[in-house]
Parts: sequence; structure tokens; C-alpha cells
Amino acid sequence: MLCKDFAYRGLVNYFEEISAIPRPSFHEERIADYLCAFAEERGLEYYRDEIHNVFIKLPASEGREGEDAVLLQGHTDMVCEKNSDVEHDFLNEGIKLLEKDGWLRADGTTLGADNGVAVAAMLYLDCDKAPGEWIPNIYGDNRNLESIAFFRKLNSTVKRICPHAFMIAEESSAFGNVTGFENDGLGFDMKWNMGWMNDGLEYVKVDPYFRKHHHEKMTFSMTYSFTERYVLPISHDEVVHGKQSLIDKMYGDYWQKF
Repeated sequence: MLCKDFAYRGLVNYFEEISAIPRPSFHEERIADYLCAFAEERGLEYYRDEIHNVFIKLPASEGREGEDAVLLQGHTDMVCEKNSDVEHDFLNEGIKLLEKDGWLRADGTTLGADNGVAVAAMLYLDCDKAPGEWIPNIYGDNRNLESIAFFRKLNSTVKRICPHAFMIAEESSAFGNVTGFENDGLGFDMKWNMGWMNDGLEYVKVDPYFRKHHHEKMTFSMTYSFTERYVLPISHDEVVHGKQSLIDKMYGDYWQKF
């Protein structure tokens, strides 16, 4: 949902325009057309590849021309989910927006948002950065204080407006108190147990005869399983980009897998 009275009305206008564009995964042509037209109208340099990724380059601010560029990335496709009693053709129909109580809502579908990943990249200033590529916070450590405050505000706002909503963090670091607001927690309801998933997927690759030597992969997560409110996931990310299906990950030929 998105507040209709959002302070930056222009952002809401862009959201409404984007929502009217059908953009399921593997069909991003129309949203790519929109982004290219956006760049052309403003005289911005852009590049579009064969699978409709669009890169738009903004000129540097005055006095910052010689500094390293900053790359902001976002998905252009959408999550195509709807209520069971709703007829909606995501391939040819945009999202139908409704205004209610000062908020924008979707009429029987998602608002198009993808899952929020890379929480760790937001929580830590030095995530995927070499020494010298990041600046410590005011306390001298690597926590991103602004992101931490953002997550607390986000989760408290969602709970206030939609008390029955579930906020689940896809988060892989050892950051403490991701779930709950106690002890300065971030306020998520649950957190993916990525360690359990990765260990489990490695376990099924082992020849069953030798699995007795690898049971720790199935039991290690018990050493930390009560430090957060975990959910045990098998992520869709583990079967895309050539990572194989679960049955293909298992040891042996097709007969041995069963």
C-alpha cells in the first residue's frame, strides 16, 4: 500500500503510471519502453540490452564529477498474485488501483512489489566492500543506522495499519534481533533460516550411504534456532539461473533419488 498523501506527489504519479503497465516476469518489454521514454524525455543517457534491462545514467552533481558512480538497481517485473475470486490477466492488464482511507490499494491483486531481499546489504555499511570503500557510523562500527531505523519504522507502521500482516525477513547475516521489537529489534515477525536451507541442500547431494557422516548439516541449526523467530524456507532462488530443481540436486540417478 502507498499513502495517497505522500509528501512527494510526483513519486505517486510515477507509481500510478508504472502500475498501469503489464510487466510479469519474462515480459518486461513494455516497462522497458516506459523507462527508455522517460530517459529520452529528460535528455538522459541510457542503454537497453536484449532482455530489456535498462540502465539510465544521470550526470554527476556539480563538483562531484570525478567521483565514483553510484549504481541503484531495481526489479522492473512484478509479483503476479491475485485473490482466488478475482479474474485478472497480468500479461495484458495493469494493476487496478483503489483509493481508500488515504491509501492506494490494489483491486484484488498485489501492488506488484517483489520480495525485499539483501537486508544484510542494507544493515551493514561494509557489505561486499573492501577496506577503504566504506565509512564507519558515528559510533565507529559498520552498522547502517539509517537502515536500522528504516526497518523499525517500516515494521511498526505496517503493524499499526495492518495488524494481521506478516513481515518476514529474507536475511542471511548474524545481525541480532531481526525479529521482534524487544532489545532494539528490527520488528520483523519471522526470519528465513538461510543456514538451515543451505545445509539441507548440501545434505541431499550426498550419497545416502555416507550421509551418516554428515548429519551435522541437519542438526547444526539447532544451536541457534531459538535466537530468532525462524521460518524454514526452500527458496525459489535455489532453482533459478541454472541451480537445478530439488530432485536434480539429489544424489544419484533418477531411480536412486527415490
